[in-house]
Amino acid sequence: MQLELTDSNGCVVVADSLFDLNPEPFFFIPNAFSPNGDALNDVFGPFGFGYDWEISIYSGTGQLLYKGLNSPWNGKTKGEDCPADVYFYHIRFWNATSSESVKGMLHLMR
Repeated sequence: MQLELTDSNGCVVVADSLFDLNPEPFFFIPNAFSPNGDALNDVFGPFGFGYDWEISIYSGTGQLLYKGLNSPWNGKTKGEDCPADVYFYHIRFWNATSSESVKGMLHLMR
């Protein structure tokens, strides 16, 4: 496939490349986040595409703090900030051809 682009100055660039318009689904789960309002790592959840997902967050004593469908955790429970600590997650993710379940721990940093 050949791609030809012309910019506003009339310059033409021609590229011979293959483009993958249907990339493989992937999933990345970070191990820490800092919900401090600086717009950097303010929520915890998986990153990627090609999957729907459900997340559950638990305290160290096993108390369910958050459950969301395709929605990351903001570090709060019942409207209150959770303290900096280690928490546990269970994420179930699926698409039309597969499903997986992942458990792990994460660090909430303030």
